[in-house]
Amino acid sequence: MSGVKVGTKTPLTLTHFGFDTDGSVLAEAQLPSNLVADWKPDEANASKPFPRYASLLPRRSTSQGESRYYWTVGFAARRAKAREEMQPLPDEAAASRRRWWT
Repeated sequence: MSGVKVGTKTPLTLTHFGFDTDGSVLAEAQLPSNLVADWKPDEANASKPFPRYASLLPRRSTSQGESRYYWTVGFAARRAKAREEMQPLPDEAAASRRRWWT
């Protein structure tokens, strides 16, 4: 959505995310033209539907939900990696405390 200009006269609406005003998923023909302008001319996307947020949301965290226009962040994996990288610090602090008190 980096190519979409948002302002007072052109606000960001639910249609930019692929939702209708009642919350249902919009058909591709109903999406704003400035949203799909870069997608349609690309030959690599000729047979693919536009990856709008509304249609990708149910498939998030799967390979079907991945595209160049949508990504997920694995917070659990990031947290586990951070704990693993941090673990030597508390161990070192505990060893230092043991040396201090003995």
